[in-house]
Amino acid sequence: MLMIDKINQYFIDKKINAIVLNTTESDNFVTFNIALNDINKLNKFNKSMQNELSYILGTRATLSVKSNITITINSSVYNDYKKKGINVNLGVDTLGNVVNVSFTDNPHWLVGGSTGSGKSVFLNNVVKELLKNYNNIIEFCFIDLKKVEFYKYNNLMQNATRVANNLEDALSMLDNVINLMNNRFEKYQKSGCLSIQEYNEKMQDSEHKKDRYLFLIIDELAELMLLDKKNVQERLQRILQLGRASGIYCLSATQRPSSDVLSGTLKVNYTTRICFKVGSIYDSKTIINQVGGEQLYGNGDGLILVNGSCELRRFQGYAPSDDDILQQNKKDLRNDIRAFIDRIRAMLRL
Repeated sequence: MLMIDKINQYFIDKKINAIVLNTTESDNFVTFNIALNDINKLNKFNKSMQNELSYILGTRATLSVKSNITITINSSVYNDYKKKGINVNLGVDTLGNVVNVSFTDNPHWLVGGSTGSGKSVFLNNVVKELLKNYNNIIEFCFIDLKKVEFYKYNNLMQNATRVANNLEDALSMLDNVINLMNNRFEKYQKSGCLSIQEYNEKMQDSEHKKDRYLFLIIDELAELMLLDKKNVQERLQRILQLGRASGIYCLSATQRPSSDVLSGTLKVNYTTRICFKVGSIYDSKTIINQVGGEQLYGNGDGLILVNGSCELRRFQGYAPSDDDILQQNKKDLRNDIRAFIDRIRAMLRL
């Protein structure tokens, strides 16, 4: 969630009819300019709110109420926050520390494990985390040939299209993702930008022109490869090689991580590997390039190997319920409607 969104959500939670109109940046600080529609709520903007905003933004915030209302933070913190991109909380490691992974550094994930090891639950948790923190800047494309895992996401407002349940729909979805990627690259080139982060930063005053991050999530890659390996691999490889800069991230899960499913050329483009319990050391080596996956306990007990690291990290994944995810989506929809109404009111009052 962007800092502006966090501030706006804070106002919504406090039932204050206020919104961040724009930001002013300098070398040393960034100022968020606030529009308040209800003068009776002015007394809410006090030292206590300053402390709460500092906690929410994760840095010291200075609240000023003079000719206008502003919130000021250190510019280096603001810029570092923007560079972090999208992060998700996967679970806790053996020391009880939270395992956070950034898609900016780890754009494409390969998730492997036998039946009942926790792959699908893991993917559901990632979806829940994304909806919880980034619902207004993300989109999804789901491929589920088993037709039992992602059907509940058909009504997500963040869906770019309906869940693909057959080969024809899956290939069409992959083609559409490639077309989107190519169109974005052309747009970025004309704008003098190299990535989605640069483009969105350039368009920060034009909310409707910003690009959303797209998550392509595939449950059971082996089934997809079995039906049409040549066409699937060609399309998927192109997405994995070029998707990062355009904000397209791919998460693929499989319970059969054999070489006929994952060729070396395809596997090398998955920058992050996550292994749940597998049946043999060969499967473990295929996913994380080393043994260890065969000794896990199952039920979300996993090993993660992030991009640029050779050190495995063991973690216990969370297990969200379907109700958690659906309720989160309903809450996101209500919040989006409320935020939209507040934004319109603010514009009318100015």
